[in-house]
Amino acid sequence: MKTNASFLTLLAAGFLSFAPAAYANFDYGHTCPTVEAALERLALEREDAAAEALKSGNAFAGTLNNHLPVPGNFQGYWALDNCEDPDVTTIYTKYFSYSLIYGAEACLQKVRNVQQGQDFTEINIPSDNLILQQKQSDALITGFTQDDAPADLTKDWQNNLSKESPTFTFKYCQTAPDPERYPLHAPGLKLIRYMDHALELCDQRSDLAFADNDDCHHLLYVMADSDINFELDKDEIKKAVLMLNYLAFINHNGAEIDNLTVSMEKAEERAAEMADIAVTIMDSDGNGTLTRQEIEDSYKKLPQNSPAWYFVQKKFKEIANIFPTFDRDNLGQTKAE
Repeated sequence: MKTNASFLTLLAAGFLSFAPAAYANFDYGHTCPTVEAALERLALEREDAAAEALKSGNAFAGTLNNHLPVPGNFQGYWALDNCEDPDVTTIYTKYFSYSLIYGAEACLQKVRNVQQGQDFTEINIPSDNLILQQKQSDALITGFTQDDAPADLTKDWQNNLSKESPTFTFKYCQTAPDPERYPLHAPGLKLIRYMDHALELCDQRSDLAFADNDDCHHLLYVMADSDINFELDKDEIKKAVLMLNYLAFINHNGAEIDNLTVSMEKAEERAAEMADIAVTIMDSDGNGTLTRQEIEDSYKKLPQNSPAWYFVQKKFKEIANIFPTFDRDNLGQTKAE
């Protein structure tokens, strides 16, 4: 893993995919799995797959899963039970599911598998195995399979639903939740707009690292540049660091809101300090903002012993394996780290 990553790449992650198999009896202990729990689950799945391969006589190989897109008719913003004052919001992008249970949890996960059944679509994410039905264009009904087992694609929706499964009817919303109304989740609501692009541009998919290229750098700069004037002021740098903390916290600590609130409050001071340091050191023309060129030219001057710089580096490392792979070597390497 690179320790001298430029400031532009501090928000990059190894957006890597999960294994396609389900492990229904694994208990995360909370709705949104941490990366540690996901790695343990992957280890169990690998053992299960290896045992099955031995039994069947087929060769076993732990391979990277492809990025499976969510069908376009499910992509967008869905609310329970209304868009104006929702209890729950689920946002499906091309590759991700981002759920907000307001006042309780926040969970950002990469979709593991997508399959089409008789009259439903199965979307598997690390925390749940969902089966979805779309009624008209503005309603989405969700339910769960028994023990989160894979759906039987030869059976219809009703015969795949767990007997204990509640069903929820989400309404389609034309606009995303307002970050001003939900300030704790403002970093996540901004991140979700870019996650698909980050997966496609920054995902190296071979060593739990990001692709260090110009397209990825440009995307990360745009993510931070809120007013799109191609310069970063201190407030934009601070918000970028807070996005990094938000993603790192959910990655390693689950989704419980009270703990997330404490983490974000503590990160405020470090983020402000990092913004001050970055502008003071890298602002070569003295106008109080940073261009991408100034960052590229000067990031190595940042003091490695600064608590704020150490904080940013630590958060970067914490999100480097946010989406573990099913690759055997990578799995062992990550657990060792």
